[in-house]
Amino acid sequence: LQRLANALENHPEIFGSPQGVFRPGYLVDYILKHAYSRTQRVSIRVLWQALMDSMISVFPDGSQLGFGDAYRYPRLTGAPVRSVFEEAPTDFSEVVPFHKLAQWMAYSLVEPLSDLGVQFVDTWLLTGLAEYRNGGLFIDTKLVKPRNPHYVLTGVFNVDSPVVVEWRALTVALLDKTAISVWDRLGMTERELPMSKILEGGTWRAGRELAFQLRENGTPPITVDSKGDVF
Repeated sequence: LQRLANALENHPEIFGSPQGVFRPGYLVDYILKHAYSRTQRVSIRVLWQALMDSMISVFPDGSQLGFGDAYRYPRLTGAPVRSVFEEAPTDFSEVVPFHKLAQWMAYSLVEPLSDLGVQFVDTWLLTGLAEYRNGGLFIDTKLVKPRNPHYVLTGVFNVDSPVVVEWRALTVALLDKTAISVWDRLGMTERELPMSKILEGGTWRAGRELAFQLRENGTPPITVDSKGDVF
């Protein structure tokens, strides 16, 4: 809560008022300022950028990279890219971004903002959520099979461990494929059945129910040493 208060005060262009009052609700005014006034159509990029710019100090930064929920995966290599925090090029080609909490917040805000009349034209840019119920579903259904089951399924891993990073990355990719299969099967479009509904009523719910069928207390198939503030 203290970090949230600081974030509000540090971003008056998003959360401030002319009277010097800082409230989370002023995010609505910020979004409306960037929408076409007649139709209230706006890109999801506006909401996403506002959340990432303002909330990066609120969300935990387990990787210590200054990017929040993003972690190095040593099997990835490539040319150095330029960091927004440094003048010199820095090699971030091994970094895999997830930003689960930020995307969860974005999904949660899309519906009430839509009820207000805001029309987000490109919500498909948001990915599925890299969290343990979605990821657990793919392991418990044996769609994803660990190469070393004993090591992966009996160990305890930090959030930034290669095992967890790879698991979460696979989860995001497979959620895209799952969504496409659901749309094809039901004859629906992304606009009619957005990813948020597939997650809430489909993969997350199924992952939770299956976990309780297979393990006591419904624990995930891979044990992550987390305080619950990232994963």
